[in-house]
Amino acid sequence: MGDIHKQTAQRRAHTMTKTEIYNKMKRAYYQLDIEAVQARIWAHHALNSDWADGVYTDWEETAYRKETESQGVFNAMTDILPNWVNYDIDNDTMALVTKLNELKAELKQLTTLEEVA
Repeated sequence: MGDIHKQTAQRRAHTMTKTEIYNKMKRAYYQLDIEAVQARIWAHHALNSDWADGVYTDWEETAYRKETESQGVFNAMTDILPNWVNYDIDNDTMALVTKLNELKAELKQLTTLEEVA
């Protein structure tokens, strides 16, 4: 009888709350978005440099792949947690949101400067 209680306690210790699942999936989503924006920044640099032919295309393909993966994570999250807007974002997830916003601003600045020139 003691073994059953021990196994139940172990299962409870490994059970994640919906908020923890939400944050873990959100972090994966944001990390992929960050990688996509970083790839777009590198693609922009490649387009405006003397780098080898094909580097721009490689970065654009990487960005597209990361965006697609990110959308897949988002779709899975909304399927698993249909009321996901009710969960709180933890500090680690918020740090990724901040980093993503900074990178998006950098990319916007790069593309805006290109349009002006």
